[in-house]
Amino acid sequence: MTLGEIRNILIEILQKSVESPIDPATLRDEVDLRNDLGVDSMSLVEMTWGIEEKLGVAIPDNRMKEIKTVGDVIKLTAELVKAKEQAA
Repeated sequence: MTLGEIRNILIEILQKSVESPIDPATLRDEVDLRNDLGVDSMSLVEMTWGIEEKLGVAIPDNRMKEIKTVGDVIKLTAELVKAKEQAA
């Protein structure tokens, strides 16, 4: 799976996880989830559930604190997807 494919899936998941509409064109890697998008702790949990459901990878609780920006989510998810693909 490519980074572009992961980004598109994450945009879809983010749009379902937050209350206000999100313009996909504005979701650059440096966009802060909490400050720029208003993602709260519940939205973050919903997002991680969406990632698990859609991509079949779970973000461990101890890695959740690493997630601050859109780029962080993409990087971590890509790492987990790659590990899953290599294990298969």
